[in-house]
Amino acid sequence: MEVYFDNEKLNNGRGIVRIDVLFCGVELYIPKTWIVENRANTSFVGVYEKNRDMGNSDNILTIVGSASFAGVEIVYI
Repeated sequence: MEVYFDNEKLNNGRGIVRIDVLFCGVELYIPKTWIVENRANTSFVGVYEKNRDMGNSDNILTIVGSASFAGVEIVYI
């Protein structure tokens, strides 16, 4: 599954994404200027980040939920 956040605005600079993933993959496409906090519970999962920009941002997206036997890819665009 692919989810794009490139045209989204966060409410007061904060957002929460809940993932519940089992035996599949998820790709999250996030603006490069956003900060992502991964707070998801994972087991037998790879969480990968591509093209991460370490710049400052007022936008923080928090990932919560769970993932098992899956892959979670965060792609900064």
